[in-house]
Amino acid sequence: MLYLHSRSPPIIHKDLKGPNVLVADGWHVKVADFNLSKTLEENLAGQAGPGGTASGSGDDTTSQPVASNPRWLAPELILGGRATTASDVYAFGCVLYEMLTWQLPWQGESQYPNVGQVLAGKRPPVPPAAQLPSPAAGAWTGLPAYLALMEACWAQEPGQRPRFTDIVPSLWWVSVWQLSGHHCLASPAALRPSSQVILVG
Repeated sequence: MLYLHSRSPPIIHKDLKGPNVLVADGWHVKVADFNLSKTLEENLAGQAGPGGTASGSGDDTTSQPVASNPRWLAPELILGGRATTASDVYAFGCVLYEMLTWQLPWQGESQYPNVGQVLAGKRPPVPPAAQLPSPAAGAWTGLPAYLALMEACWAQEPGQRPRFTDIVPSLWWVSVWQLSGHHCLASPAALRPSSQVILVG
C-alpha cells in the first residue's frame, strides 16, 4: 500500500480487506483485486469541466465506484464520499483487526446494521488479550502499540488517520523492536499524518 500511495499520481486501491491480501511462500504478502483501483490522474481527467479543466480539488481522492461491502468502508464512503488514500488507511485498520482477532469486522452481525455504528464513531469490539486467538497475545508487550496504530488508522476523521509513510515504520517498530523485548512508545498522537517520508525496506 505504501508503494501504491507513493506513485505519481497515487493509486487508490478502494477495496482493501483481508480476503484481498494473499500470503505467498516465505510469508510474502501480496495485495490483490485491483478491479476498483484508480489513479488520481484518471480521476481528475474524469472530472474535467466543459473547458477541459479538472474540477476536482487535487487532493488524494478518486471518484466512485467504491466497494459496496460496508465491513471495511470508511465513514465518509458510507455517506457517499469519494475514495481517498485516507479511506484506504481506514480499510487497513480493519485488516489489522482481522489479523489480531482472526475475525471479519463486525463478524456475527449482518453487514448492514453496523453502518449506523460506524457513522456514530463505533468500531468492532476488540476482545481482551486473554481471549485473542494467539496463545502468546496476552504476553505480547507490543499489543498496546498495535492497538494504537489500528485505532489511528480507523479514526473517524480522514485527516486524523496516518499515512502509510507513518504506518510502515510503526509496524516495523512494533514487530521488530517489540519481539526483541524493547518497549514501543507509539501512541495515536504520534501516528498522525506528517510530511516526512520514511521508507523501510
